[in-house]
Amino acid sequence: MPGLDYNSYVQQIAEMAVVQSSDPSFQSILPAMIDYAELRINRDLDLISTSTALSGPTYTMTAGDRRLQFPMDIAGVGSFIVSEQVNLLIGGTDRVPLLPTTKEFLDAVYGSSASANRGAPKYYAPLNETLIFVGPVPDQNYPYEVVGTIRPLPLSPANPETFISKYLPDLMIMASMVYISA
Repeated sequence: MPGLDYNSYVQQIAEMAVVQSSDPSFQSILPAMIDYAELRINRDLDLISTSTALSGPTYTMTAGDRRLQFPMDIAGVGSFIVSEQVNLLIGGTDRVPLLPTTKEFLDAVYGSSASANRGAPKYYAPLNETLIFVGPVPDQNYPYEVVGTIRPLPLSPANPETFISKYLPDLMIMASMVYISA
């Protein structure tokens, strides 16, 4: 089976469900069906295509602030789900991985932003999907990179092809049929 784009996906699902693709009831469940199929496939397979690295000029630690805040929604890519690694970028290209730890450790050891607790960060602890604490507190502005898992943009008229629809079309169709048959 060749890869699917949005229109061929809609047509194939409509044929299998024995409905007209223009049927308003069918059109109303399409987004939920696509969402179910893609989320299930992404969760079950843990595809490497859902890994990304956030870096660049906007990702810079601020001197004296132990918080790294980054956006959950990444334009044109999808939504950031979980951070897996944090790296300092030294000289723009050299990556120095920070060691994962707990927020409690950072609070106990680097809880103050006094100059004695400042330096190049060595540890990180995620608080939620878009907020990470580092320790020691940065003594200067450091560029950083966050590597993690995203939820790619779903198949839609505005995004007519996804990794799943292109490379796993049979799985996409079957997961959609599971949704529609329930």
